[in-house]
Amino acid sequence: MFKRSKSLLSATVAGLLAVGGISTFASAPALAGGGGLSWSQPQQIMTLPGVPASGSRLVLDGGKQYWAYTDTSQNVWLATNQTGTWQSYRVASGQASNFGDREVALAVQNGVAYVAWVDSKGPNGGSPLYLSYDPGGPGGSWTRTEVACDLCANNLSGGASLAPSNPSAAIAGGNLSLAFYGSPQASDTNTHKYDVYVLTSPLTSLPQGSAGNVSWQASNVTGGFPSSGGGYGWPSLASDGNSLDLTFTGNTHWYFIQGQEGGTGGTTWPSQPQKTQAVASTEGSVGQLGAGGGSAAALLNDPNSSATWALTNQGGRWNASQLNSDADSSAEGAAASGICGPAVAYVEQPGGGSQGNQVTVATFGGGQWNAQAVGGPLTGGYSNLPDLGLAATAGGYDLLYQDTGGTGLLEATGTCGPVVTSISPSSGPAAGGTQVTITGSGFTGATSVLFAGSTALGNSGSGGPATTIQVVSDTQITAIAPAGSGTVDVTVTGPGGTSEAVPTDQFTYTGSGGSGSTQGGSGQGGGNAPAFNDLGGYTWAQAAINALAAQGIVKGTGPESFDPAGQITRAQFAALMQRTFALPQPSTPVAFTDVTASSWEYTSVEALTPYMDYYQLPGGNSFHPNDPMDRQDVATVMVKILAASNKLTVLSSSAAQSALASVTDSSDIAPALQVYVATAIQAGLIKGFPDGSFQPQGILTRAQVAVLIQRLQNQFLTTSGGSGSSSNGEPSTSVPVVTSITPSSGSYRGGTPITITGSGFAQGDYVELVSNGGFLRGYPQNVQVVSPLEITAVTNSAGASPPLSSQVEVCTASGACSTGGPNFTYTP
Repeated sequence: MFKRSKSLLSATVAGLLAVGGISTFASAPALAGGGGLSWSQPQQIMTLPGVPASGSRLVLDGGKQYWAYTDTSQNVWLATNQTGTWQSYRVASGQASNFGDREVALAVQNGVAYVAWVDSKGPNGGSPLYLSYDPGGPGGSWTRTEVACDLCANNLSGGASLAPSNPSAAIAGGNLSLAFYGSPQASDTNTHKYDVYVLTSPLTSLPQGSAGNVSWQASNVTGGFPSSGGGYGWPSLASDGNSLDLTFTGNTHWYFIQGQEGGTGGTTWPSQPQKTQAVASTEGSVGQLGAGGGSAAALLNDPNSSATWALTNQGGRWNASQLNSDADSSAEGAAASGICGPAVAYVEQPGGGSQGNQVTVATFGGGQWNAQAVGGPLTGGYSNLPDLGLAATAGGYDLLYQDTGGTGLLEATGTCGPVVTSISPSSGPAAGGTQVTITGSGFTGATSVLFAGSTALGNSGSGGPATTIQVVSDTQITAIAPAGSGTVDVTVTGPGGTSEAVPTDQFTYTGSGGSGSTQGGSGQGGGNAPAFNDLGGYTWAQAAINALAAQGIVKGTGPESFDPAGQITRAQFAALMQRTFALPQPSTPVAFTDVTASSWEYTSVEALTPYMDYYQLPGGNSFHPNDPMDRQDVATVMVKILAASNKLTVLSSSAAQSALASVTDSSDIAPALQVYVATAIQAGLIKGFPDGSFQPQGILTRAQVAVLIQRLQNQFLTTSGGSGSSSNGEPSTSVPVVTSITPSSGSYRGGTPITITGSGFAQGDYVELVSNGGFLRGYPQNVQVVSPLEITAVTNSAGASPPLSSQVEVCTASGACSTGGPNFTYTP
């Protein structure tokens, strides 16, 4: 899972605009076939010794494959491919649950498999959660330990006793963690009877070579959300090596929470999980969470509607898409993320079940989910459908499933095809001859590049094969454009298939027929607006679009088209903001792996880095230029820019809560962004929807953004310099405003790194910590003004015994200090 840049953690915002009564919430991107992923014919790899009742995730470790399952005789098995041949090993006999839900979990590290399962017929009628592992590797002796049980001897810290269900497992930071849907014993309170718990133990504390018990650290991650109705259920853990990602359902919503590993100190969880996408069911069947590859995906088979949902995680925020309405919800889905992007596997019933149960895999790319039938139809009918195993490999995906007509375990492998993420330049003469640099992945062995129209994207241009191509690397191709006309898509064909047509691969032929301006171009333009012929039905936005086009702020997707219903990408929005505010380039640019100096959006992205979020990955910073901007993102960026130029003051936390009191879905706004959304609402930039909602995750259209920019110009930027002139972005001498501090407490001895957010910060500012009585507690050290919106520092020693509460003040070089800011508490 990727992490946000520290300086921009709060920059992804809450939503912005509702124009003309049109809802912009797009929870289901279009579903298409293909996806540039080719699958092998499924092959039976082994005959299982028992008919599976439930299965775990598929785990790859050191190039070896692991899959655990329980059978209908309540035995627990581990199937693994160690040397090119699959084998099964019995983990436990007659102890597996007969509940019929996913009751087995698997984690593997350094060749040691950790299998956890629930026994529904434990001692004294209890339901213990057992853990077995094989220190000597598969085929050796299994060590079993009882983890949790409601009526058995328990091993939880604090003497807790829980009845577990639906376990999930992951390893991070040297600790093994088990998540499950549990309830306390009858003598305990019922307040959190159906919550999600996570148990953690260092791997080094587990017994080696003989049966035994170990003390587990228990965390109730839903403790702040007491259940109502069916409670919470079906948790899914995933690890990136140092942190744990956990998703679960409850009270008609998905929840997401991330825990940080602290070595032998266990896992530290936030006080509250993040409520994400609303779902139709209180207790949906959650497939596994797939971590890695810069994003994550999860799967939900909704038992109320038999629909399959897929979710992508971008910067800790989830976007949901309904893939179909004919899923077979008696089968558990699987998910993974890798070089091909997020992927989910599920069983569906084409034609309402008349065509049998089909194993299907959908991958996310080009702004949509692309579904492919991989295996089936299955021969066992509706009942006892298989749980699926899906894992990301170096070149694609590995899929396991069992045909319910027998005990055969089948495997299919998917190989990624080419993916185009950007082209440069994005326009050239109709006569052809333009050298185009294509950036993406999966280009090794590419055989052709095609310039052609795409019916799916509404491009009617014509071209043909590139006259010459040169495969520079797996991520770059140079090609010479052929003669053509209109707007076309540039697609790459290689051994794994042909890349999907996406908005970022579009090339526009220029000539006497038009100016050749595109969605993203960097020129300021000016003069008369082009005559867009696709604004029918958009009379409410036509004036704004034409005015901004005349200024060179917005551009068309072709000589006569604007695409008013199209989505705004992060790169396109960065370009719009740079033109609107005339933002300067930073003195120290940020290096991005997915935005190069030759990319059309490069200068715009660099100018917007103080105000837009980006991501820090192990391989370098990532901007995700082709992801869509949602309402809360757009609102935050605009408010931050206005605040930095002292044209708008960001509300305090208390004032923001008052402003959001009448917003019916304010709890869905990211907590760190609520002050910016509230500020936008109060300033008149934002309009909600007739039902009182704000829909922060809704996606803005190009027409709506045009109306928003014109409204912003009229309200804030109309000066003697003309419409659209603005601050040059230089630091201001006005009094700074402090809105938050993270963390809000630390040792009285000092040394705590802190991040202060607000507005009006400038080079030369300093920080004070002042008691409520006005007594100066000291000056934090290593003060760095990261941007007009953020300062980092390290706390000084309090010089007195804690606890001590001190207000954070940011002061200018002339001594003018912020007032009414948040407090920092010195602790023992």
